[in-house]
Amino acid sequence: MLRPTSWNVFKDPVIKIKRALYGLKRSGFDWNKKANEILSSLKWTEVRDYGGGFFIRAKSVLILYVDDLLLAGPVDQVNGFMTEISDKIKLSKICVLDEFLGIRVSPIFELPTGFLEITLSQVGYAKLLVERYMQCVEVKQLKKAGTPAVDYAIQWEGDEKPGLQAGSCRTHVVGLLFLARATRPDLSYAVGLAARYVSNWTVFADKILLRIFQYLAFHTDLDFFGEDC
Repeated sequence: MLRPTSWNVFKDPVIKIKRALYGLKRSGFDWNKKANEILSSLKWTEVRDYGGGFFIRAKSVLILYVDDLLLAGPVDQVNGFMTEISDKIKLSKICVLDEFLGIRVSPIFELPTGFLEITLSQVGYAKLLVERYMQCVEVKQLKKAGTPAVDYAIQWEGDEKPGLQAGSCRTHVVGLLFLARATRPDLSYAVGLAARYVSNWTVFADKILLRIFQYLAFHTDLDFFGEDC
């Protein structure tokens, strides 16, 4: 916030803000614009298909999520780039990443072949989703399923009636969508199928959701392993 020019006579004036910065309508836009300008001046190129993502030469990638900054790449590059950025933006805490948006991140290793490997995990989040579902349907144990979906080509009489989870289906599906997109691609098909029924939830959709959680309850500890060059 720029102080009024008439205040220049004061050595160190204090401006009282009527509302918290996060409460201002333009806060997000102004911060994103400023961050873009700073990063562009440091030769970061924005990835247009992913708002908030930037990439720069070689293997270094930067992600800006609101006021959290994630930088990944070879150690020597990351240290140098972080120094450059900290000269422009005041960083409150700099540390080795172990969790981001609730996603546990293992150390990134550079293999002798030049490939980078990383493991992402949401075990705690998966367990939370299962517990919330079990509380909602009021059951203490779920039957184990080996896959998150089955052949749903056949629907039985009564499957088109309103489902019991019509009131909470959005909560369950949204949670599962984040899990599937972030670290659990094995859930993608089944969750996408359940998402089709959110606006018109049926008994058939109840069965789809139940199957997903019967699978997830016994497979919460699966991690996503990635390797790239």
